Amino acid sequence: MYLHDHEQFLNTARFWTESYAKQRDTGDDAALSRLMDMGFPADKAKAALQAANGDENAAIEKLVSSM
Repeated sequence: MYLHDHEQFLNTARFWTESYAKQRDTGDDAALSRLMDMGFPADKAKAALQAANGDENAAIEKLVSSM
């Protein structure tokens, strides 16, 4: 079917991408907001969260220890 109907192929590919390949919300946005509310710069807070695999407490420890 997809070999003969390129339009359907594109629609199906778009659907699969939107349904299954979206980046999932890990809650990092809320954690980032809380860290920024504590006075940490956004770039450093984001880097600390990434280094701590989203663990907000570990990110705070990294941020405080780097001061």
